[in-house]
Amino acid sequence: MKTKVSNDNRLHNSSRSNSRYYYVSRDLEKAFVVNWALLQVAGGITENLGYLRYTGSNKLYVHSITLSTEEPGTGLTKFGIWVNCTASGGSARIPNNMNLGSALLSETDCYTDEDGTGTIITLSGGMSIQTIRLSGSNSFTIDFSDALIVPQNKVIAIKANSATTGTKVRATLKFFEE
Repeated sequence: MKTKVSNDNRLHNSSRSNSRYYYVSRDLEKAFVVNWALLQVAGGITENLGYLRYTGSNKLYVHSITLSTEEPGTGLTKFGIWVNCTASGGSARIPNNMNLGSALLSETDCYTDEDGTGTIITLSGGMSIQTIRLSGSNSFTIDFSDALIVPQNKVIAIKANSATTGTKVRATLKFFEE
């Protein structure tokens, strides 16, 4: 907050507020982003894009998830956000710290399909908390406002289903640990 008194004795006050994501990045150096990639092997079939398991001793807060598809024409891509599922496989992905001056790592196990070049991701059980449908080449950001909270050893995962074989599907997960 900035406060000053002008020459005519008026009090001038200004303040700045940002999201919790910003302050955790600046003060605790524990805000992260991770990108997941999937190349749709078969059109119209649900495939597992990526998952994250929180291994820390506090909590992980999901700030937002951006979903993108390069579906040609007007084909439909469906996304599902899943929680509390059992997950295995995939290619390891290390989330990037948003505070570029920090060497702190995320306390997560994070895996992606890596455009089909990694081990196949297997997800079972759990529940869907959000579905998104995008037409053609498109992107959409889900703002969870830090309300999606992942406790220790729980999983958040994303499934995708594009109409066309070979469609590139992406997800960007922004989160922080506190």
